[in-house]
Amino acid sequence: MTSDERAKMKAGHDVSTVAEDPDLAVASAKAHPLKTAVQTVIKVGVAVALIYWMINKGVLNVGAVMSLATPTMVAFCLFCVMTQIFINNYRWLLLMRAQGLDSTIGHTLPLSFIGMFFNFFMPGGVGGDVIKGYYLLQDMPQKKVAAAISIFMDRMVGFFVMIGTAFLAVFFNWGSVSHSPELQSVAVGVLLLFTAFIAFSPWLYRGVSGNVFSMPGWVS
Repeated sequence: MTSDERAKMKAGHDVSTVAEDPDLAVASAKAHPLKTAVQTVIKVGVAVALIYWMINKGVLNVGAVMSLATPTMVAFCLFCVMTQIFINNYRWLLLMRAQGLDSTIGHTLPLSFIGMFFNFFMPGGVGGDVIKGYYLLQDMPQKKVAAAISIFMDRMVGFFVMIGTAFLAVFFNWGSVSHSPELQSVAVGVLLLFTAFIAFSPWLYRGVSGNVFSMPGWVS
């Protein structure tokens, strides 16, 4: 066996080992700070370039944005955001309790913040759930299925709330929707999804309501 073949076999073994062990993947990323720094710079550069392009094209009106960013408005927006985070976290905690997972707000809230961070900085809308699930499975290795189900059901409930909000928007603005063929198509899709979720909700309620309030320890 030549030296090139031995090198290729060793590289293939290292890659497979890192793929099988997430902890090794994290250690590998830490071992290459320059690579991580370059990736961060590229991401920030792309974001800055997009903002600059939007300003030059007139898509983003900085003056209008700054005029809205009064201290009162900023404080109100922060209050709304934090309230939404706490409500979503509490919802997830209830779903975890329904799966027999003994958890507290003190445990789930940091995971919710981690998931929200990665939802902002990773492609797609489920990257945060994957990261949140990874850390949860590390904390509860004996109940991996129940932990994964709690995250999946949390995503489904959130999706139902979003569809329900869209349904109410269509209902209260039917006069405008009825005069637009495009909006009518959207309304039909929203109605079908809302009906499907209503049909699904009795099963969800039976699965969630059994053990929601059965575990002690709300905060630690």
